[in-house]
Amino acid sequence: MLSMMSNQNVNLVYLAGLFDGEGNAGVWHIERKVSNPARLASGRKTISPRDVPALQLKMTDEAPVKLLHNTFGGCFFTYKIPSGKTVYGWRTSHRKAEIAAKALRPFVLVKGQQLDKVLAYYNQPKQRREL
Repeated sequence: MLSMMSNQNVNLVYLAGLFDGEGNAGVWHIERKVSNPARLASGRKTISPRDVPALQLKMTDEAPVKLLHNTFGGCFFTYKIPSGKTVYGWRTSHRKAEIAAKALRPFVLVKGQQLDKVLAYYNQPKQRREL
Protein backbone atom coordinates (compact mmCIF):
# COMPACT_ATOMS: atom_id res chain seq x y z
CA MET A 1 0.00 0.00 0.00
CA LEU A 2 2.83 2.39 0.82
CA SER A 3 4.22 2.03 -2.70
CA MET A 4 0.93 3.38 -4.06
CA MET A 5 1.14 6.58 -2.00
CA SER A 6 2.78 9.70 -3.42
CA ASN A 7 5.76 11.26 -1.64
CA GLN A 8 3.50 14.11 -0.60
CA ASN A 9 1.07 11.72 1.13
CA VAL A 10 3.93 9.86 2.80
CA ASN A 11 5.22 13.19 4.13
CA LEU A 12 1.75 14.16 5.40
CA VAL A 13 1.34 10.82 7.19
CA TYR A 14 4.81 11.21 8.73
CA LEU A 15 4.16 14.83 9.76
CA ALA A 16 0.77 13.90 11.24
CA GLY A 17 2.42 11.21 13.37
CA LEU A 18 5.09 13.67 14.42
CA PHE A 19 2.44 16.27 15.26
CA ASP A 20 0.48 13.68 17.26
CA GLY A 21 3.50 13.14 19.47
CA GLU A 22 5.15 16.54 19.72
CA GLY A 23 2.73 19.20 18.50
CA ASN A 24 -0.22 21.14 19.80
CA ALA A 25 -2.94 23.27 18.27
CA GLY A 26 -5.65 25.57 19.46
CA VAL A 27 -7.19 29.00 19.38
CA TRP A 28 -5.50 31.38 21.78
CA HIS A 29 -6.90 34.69 22.97
CA ILE A 30 -4.27 37.41 22.51
CA GLU A 31 -4.29 40.93 23.90
CA ARG A 32 -1.47 43.05 22.56
CA LYS A 33 0.24 45.46 24.93
CA VAL A 34 0.02 49.17 24.19
CA SER A 35 3.34 50.74 23.24
CA ASN A 36 2.04 54.06 21.94
CA PRO A 37 2.68 56.71 24.67
CA ALA A 38 -0.53 58.60 23.79
CA ARG A 39 -2.65 55.50 24.36
CA LEU A 40 -0.79 54.70 27.58
CA ALA A 41 -1.53 58.23 28.82
CA SER A 42 -5.24 57.69 28.14
CA GLY A 43 -5.23 54.68 30.46
CA ARG A 44 -5.57 51.95 27.82
CA LYS A 45 -3.45 48.96 28.74
CA THR A 46 -4.31 46.62 25.86
CA ILE A 47 -5.63 46.94 22.34
CA SER A 48 -7.02 44.65 19.70
CA PRO A 49 -7.94 41.56 21.69
CA ARG A 50 -8.37 38.74 19.23
CA ASP A 51 -8.40 34.98 18.87
CA VAL A 52 -5.50 33.40 17.01
CA PRO A 53 -5.72 29.86 15.64
CA ALA A 54 -2.26 28.29 15.66
CA LEU A 55 -0.28 25.05 15.42
CA GLN A 56 3.15 24.53 16.91
CA LEU A 57 5.73 21.84 17.48
CA LYS A 58 9.06 21.79 19.35
CA MET A 59 11.72 19.10 19.50
CA THR A 60 15.50 18.63 19.63
CA ASP A 61 15.80 17.16 16.13
CA GLU A 62 16.08 19.78 13.39
CA ALA A 63 15.20 17.85 10.21
CA PRO A 64 11.54 17.00 11.01
CA VAL A 65 10.86 20.58 12.14
CA LYS A 66 12.38 21.93 8.92
CA LEU A 67 10.17 19.54 6.94
CA LEU A 68 7.08 20.98 8.68
CA HIS A 69 8.29 24.50 7.97
CA ASN A 70 9.05 23.73 4.32
CA THR A 71 5.67 22.02 3.89
CA PHE A 72 3.37 24.55 5.56
CA GLY A 73 5.37 27.75 5.97
CA GLY A 74 5.09 29.68 9.18
CA CYS A 75 7.90 30.40 11.60
CA PHE A 76 11.01 28.29 12.28
CA PHE A 77 12.83 29.15 15.52
CA THR A 78 15.50 27.79 17.86
CA TYR A 79 16.52 28.27 21.47
CA LYS A 80 18.83 26.62 23.99
CA ILE A 81 17.63 24.81 27.11
CA PRO A 82 19.66 24.63 30.35
CA SER A 83 21.19 21.27 29.39
CA GLY A 84 22.80 23.00 26.40
CA LYS A 85 20.64 21.25 23.79
CA THR A 86 19.10 23.24 20.99
CA VAL A 87 15.33 23.09 20.66
CA TYR A 88 13.93 23.55 17.17
CA GLY A 89 10.42 24.89 16.81
CA TRP A 90 7.76 25.55 14.22
CA ARG A 91 4.68 27.70 14.58
CA THR A 92 2.03 28.76 12.14
CA SER A 93 -1.14 30.75 12.65
CA HIS A 94 -4.20 32.16 10.95
CA ARG A 95 -4.88 30.85 7.42
CA LYS A 96 -1.65 28.84 7.27
CA ALA A 97 -2.78 27.09 10.46
CA GLU A 98 -6.08 26.24 8.78
CA ILE A 99 -4.28 24.81 5.75
CA ALA A 100 -1.96 22.71 7.93
CA ALA A 101 -4.84 21.51 10.12
CA LYS A 102 -6.85 20.42 7.06
CA ALA A 103 -3.88 18.54 5.64
CA LEU A 104 -2.92 16.77 8.89
CA ARG A 105 -6.42 16.05 10.27
CA PRO A 106 -7.17 12.86 8.28
CA PHE A 107 -3.99 11.22 9.58
CA VAL A 108 -3.79 12.18 13.29
CA LEU A 109 -4.96 9.84 16.03
CA VAL A 110 -4.29 11.82 19.22
CA LYS A 111 -4.52 15.54 18.40
CA GLY A 112 -7.71 15.44 16.37
CA GLN A 113 -9.76 17.49 18.83
CA GLN A 114 -7.11 20.21 18.90
CA LEU A 115 -7.05 20.43 15.11
CA ASP A 116 -10.87 20.40 15.05
CA LYS A 117 -10.87 23.56 17.21
CA VAL A 118 -8.68 25.34 14.67
CA LEU A 119 -10.91 24.19 11.81
CA ALA A 120 -14.10 25.13 13.72
CA TYR A 121 -12.77 28.66 14.15
CA TYR A 122 -12.94 29.16 10.39
CA ASN A 123 -16.38 27.57 10.06
CA GLN A 124 -18.02 30.27 12.18
CA PRO A 125 -19.25 33.64 10.97
CA LYS A 126 -16.50 36.21 11.56
CA GLN A 127 -18.38 38.18 14.22
CA ARG A 128 -19.06 35.00 16.25
CA ARG A 129 -15.52 33.57 16.31
CA GLU A 130 -15.14 32.80 19.97
CA LEU A 131 -13.92 29.48 21.40
